[in-house]
Amino acid sequence: MARNGRRSGRTGSRGRKRTRRSRFSILYKAAALVAIVAAIVFGLSVFFRINTIEVIGISRYNAEEIKGACGIKIGDNLLLLDKIAGVEKLFKDYPYIKEVKLLRSLPDKLVISVTESKPVAYVSSEKESWLIDIDGRLLESVPPTELSKYCRVTGMTIVGAEVGGELYVTEDQEGREKTLVSVLSVFADLMADMRWIDMSKDYDVRMQYGDRIQIKLGVPTELDKKRQFFDAVINSVDKNNNIILDISDAKVVREIPN
Repeated sequence: MARNGRRSGRTGSRGRKRTRRSRFSILYKAAALVAIVAAIVFGLSVFFRINTIEVIGISRYNAEEIKGACGIKIGDNLLLLDKIAGVEKLFKDYPYIKEVKLLRSLPDKLVISVTESKPVAYVSSEKESWLIDIDGRLLESVPPTELSKYCRVTGMTIVGAEVGGELYVTEDQEGREKTLVSVLSVFADLMADMRWIDMSKDYDVRMQYGDRIQIKLGVPTELDKKRQFFDAVINSVDKNNNIILDISDAKVVREIPN
């Protein structure tokens, strides 16, 4: 009986040792994990600090303005930037900014890449005229003396206009703003030569291309196909006379004296 007692004592002692080693192992691993995290945090706080900020893609705004407005400064951590907050500030204060990308160039450079909107046409409210970009976004109100170089949009009266805002029209014209954006998108590369776009009839949208060619789109559907017809015939039409290029059918092109 005594021998069994001694074995039981030795067994209990070994069990306590294993328990202590297990506890020590857990504590060691926890301490190692804390040390690793601390090293990472320290590394982020010491390294990857912004030393250079470069702004590219701007023509309307000053680079220093953009740097200040986005709220990012020399010394900020390159890997811990709040990109969303910085970009939102730019969109709010600079309506001609269409897109912004914050590009990290390790170890210490930030590139603010800006894409600017281009005014392609103007739409009027009851009191003033507004420049719009290809997406129908309101860029700024402009006096009549500055409108001649832009395409004039008729048949639409904007309401609730604000800088950088969306295009809204009167209730009886609802839907025309979306149609206009579709037309602008399909004919984007020709907008510099467009004189006017008439949206007054939903079933008969028309545009003036240059001084002599009027484009009849008709119902504004199948615009991509109609653009293809336009491209196929534009170089062969008589540009010495006023004509109506009727592509409303989307199956056949008609050249009508005007």
